[in-house]
Amino acid sequence: GIVAMDILQEKYPDTFIGLAIHYNDALAQDDYVSGIGIPQFPAAQINRKYINTSPMVMIGKPGSYEYTSLSGGFETDFLKAAQEPAIANINVNAKSVEGKIKVTVNTCFALEQKGHTYNLAVVLVENGVTGEEYYQDNNYAGGDIPMGGFEKLPRRIKPFTFNHVVRSIYDDWKGIPGSMPKEIKLGEVYTYEYELNIPETVQSLANSHIVAMLIDNTTGEIINADQATDLVTGIGEAPASAASSFRCMQQGTDCVVTWKTDGTTPAEIALYDVKGALLWKSAVPASSDSFTQHIPLRGVVGPHIVTLKQGTHIRAQKVIFK
Repeated sequence: GIVAMDILQEKYPDTFIGLAIHYNDALAQDDYVSGIGIPQFPAAQINRKYINTSPMVMIGKPGSYEYTSLSGGFETDFLKAAQEPAIANINVNAKSVEGKIKVTVNTCFALEQKGHTYNLAVVLVENGVTGEEYYQDNNYAGGDIPMGGFEKLPRRIKPFTFNHVVRSIYDDWKGIPGSMPKEIKLGEVYTYEYELNIPETVQSLANSHIVAMLIDNTTGEIINADQATDLVTGIGEAPASAASSFRCMQQGTDCVVTWKTDGTTPAEIALYDVKGALLWKSAVPASSDSFTQHIPLRGVVGPHIVTLKQGTHIRAQKVIFK
């Protein structure tokens, strides 16, 4: 599992948000494990939808075996989930203030929601956790098939340095009751503020970050997630771009969409009707810090939704065409 998470973090730094939930050890979050129903270790849940009990899979033939996170491994289900459109954008910012962490989460839905209720969950995660009390049992010690270097390490690695360690989830694995309104309107931005105490187990706040997750209470699945990576200065993961500068307006027979960005992240613009049917879509390469996109309306009238997807972030705006 450690190797698979390292692979995904390296290959998909803009879209992979990893949480390492320990069980029955010095880093344990046992209530979290039993709550979401992890069947065994190692195992992975992707968006609490796909369960994978083989993070790394051995492939090949005698004399040329190798391990991969594809071919049914963790990465296979991650890529499957990554292809599914998120119905809502989520953006989180967090900053440590006087021994606490103040968290602000903004959400915006691209589709009207009926019959579903949602919660926000906030997770405190730490990297670089180490110490004499922390060790990793290594079933790949002495192996002749490369496994991220673990084949060269002893049967018990002590001390060991752990990343993606879940220190706490608020309020619990189901999230924070009342953190989302019962009635969700498309295009509305909902803001929720939360303040949490820093657990005494945290070794370094500089190595810690906040993950915010939007959870569908009906299915139990994670709809979308975001992370704030600098708790000292309060800088979030997302570039100062689409979320605040995204604008849509009708000009003649076109809908003109404008936004500002960091100039390094490609984007995708799409037009939907209020029932969620895709009417138009276009990819926009990363080549400038300011973009203007014309969407041909071709007689489209009435309320519609324009979405801007950039990295893991989706911004939606309701526009009424005449």
